[in-house]
Amino acid sequence: MPKLAIESLPDDITEWIGGVAGAVSAARRLPGGNRKQAWAVDAGGQALFLRRETAHDPNDPYDLTREAGWYRMLDGQGVAIPSMIGFSPELGAMLVVRAPGQSAYLSVPDPEIRQAIALDLMEKLAALHAVDTMGADPHQPVTIRDAIAIELDLWEAQYRATGRLDPLIELALVWLRGHLPDDGTRPGLVHGDAGPGNFLHLDGHVTALVDWELAHFGDPQEDLAWLSMRTVLEPFPDFAACIAHYAKVSGRTVDLDRIRYFRVLVQLRVAVIRWIGEGQVAANSLISSVLNRRLLTVALAEAEGLPLPSAPDVAPPSADDGLARDALDELRLHVIPALTDASAIQYGKSLARLVKRLRDGPRYAMLRDREVRAALTDMLGGEAGTDDLACAIRNGTVPVARILPLLSRLAGYDTRMAEDAMGALAWRGFPDLERTSG
Repeated sequence: MPKLAIESLPDDITEWIGGVAGAVSAARRLPGGNRKQAWAVDAGGQALFLRRETAHDPNDPYDLTREAGWYRMLDGQGVAIPSMIGFSPELGAMLVVRAPGQSAYLSVPDPEIRQAIALDLMEKLAALHAVDTMGADPHQPVTIRDAIAIELDLWEAQYRATGRLDPLIELALVWLRGHLPDDGTRPGLVHGDAGPGNFLHLDGHVTALVDWELAHFGDPQEDLAWLSMRTVLEPFPDFAACIAHYAKVSGRTVDLDRIRYFRVLVQLRVAVIRWIGEGQVAANSLISSVLNRRLLTVALAEAEGLPLPSAPDVAPPSADDGLARDALDELRLHVIPALTDASAIQYGKSLARLVKRLRDGPRYAMLRDREVRAALTDMLGGEAGTDDLACAIRNGTVPVARILPLLSRLAGYDTRMAEDAMGALAWRGFPDLERTSG
């Protein structure tokens, strides 16, 4: 384990770990963790994992206290969740056993083994969804419909707290509230962010579900929607087979339309996270935001049964492409190869992606702005802007079928601007929920 480290943890955190687990012998910051820090810690002869909350936004209800509560609730319930060693609300720190395995799903070269891991994940989720949560929380919602409404309130409050308006988020909120499932069944606990990156695997099996920050009471099929979103980034070999396997091992009837509804909710959450501005590596946040906004328009269209317009045409190169090419060559040939620190390499690659976006953005900006102005004038009249559109959506004065094509085109322009930086992710869609004939 590379040296970092102990000094990078504050003294009070190191002392606290020593008190609950034994003396700290090594610690290193792990990449990722948009909303919380993640650390691998060796202490008292144990491999441990530390979650740190360095600053908490009062508008964000998903704090470590909430997450620690799920660990306590699921202890001894047969769920693949690491054992909690200790939690300090004063320090904003939670310590759990570091489960064996790795999180990088696509690092497994054999597609058969990747599919075996995916099928095992479905079994782990089925075990989670089978936990009886009756009486576990006095504030547990009574019905799935109530649970979804609570989630929408929480995410809308975070969005409203920014004081800025976004037509796409407004549309998703209006649509989700207008299509709340009429379901009187009792909700269960869902992971809330299930999929590649949030489980560990070893030798073809899932060893632990991790990152329980967004867990909540809801419909188990929401976790299947999360899976379909996260597998856009790291695809399963056969996603439809995974859905069928979940239905078999859980004994539940899977409603594909319900999954399509939850795809909209899942993408709304990510849109709000990016709208708030969370994320550590600029290019990763940019790519996530662009991908998410396009997928949100796709999710809305699929749920509504609406066609979407084609992507904008490829624009010709700009006059500054030569300068951008020189900058990219210097990064690729001279800067990044000279780096030895893993974080520095990550930021070097991020910088290269940002240069690509800065190079390609001007090629589409004028075309996009012209198309948006014409569409807004046609819809709202006068000198309407995107804030006016957001207000019109919230007030229900413009139908979804008229708004969605414009928002899809906007997402398409954003994707064109970042296409080279995004690579294969640029136009990748949701996996099929069921096998198609032929």
